[in-house]
Amino acid sequence: MDEDEILSEIIASKTDESLSTIEERERLQTALKTLTAVERELIYKRYFLDESAADLAMEYGLTRQAIDNRLWRARKSLKLALIAGEEKEVAE
Repeated sequence: MDEDEILSEIIASKTDESLSTIEERERLQTALKTLTAVERELIYKRYFLDESAADLAMEYGLTRQAIDNRLWRARKSLKLALIAGEEKEVAE
């Protein structure tokens, strides 16, 4: 699955469940673009396809702790990107 397909899947799955406005979808898409391709893929597989950290570790040839660390950093990056996007909107 390439980067655009991963982004589209993440946006589509969240759009149906909880994102009610175009602005929220755009904010999420912008925040996801700040992640590396591997981070986006890990987020997608772990939280949207519900793959276990152990399975991801085997797939990527990493330890489970390494996967947990990468997911933690990716979530932290997403949070910061979303906050920055909100602050930018307020300033405009």
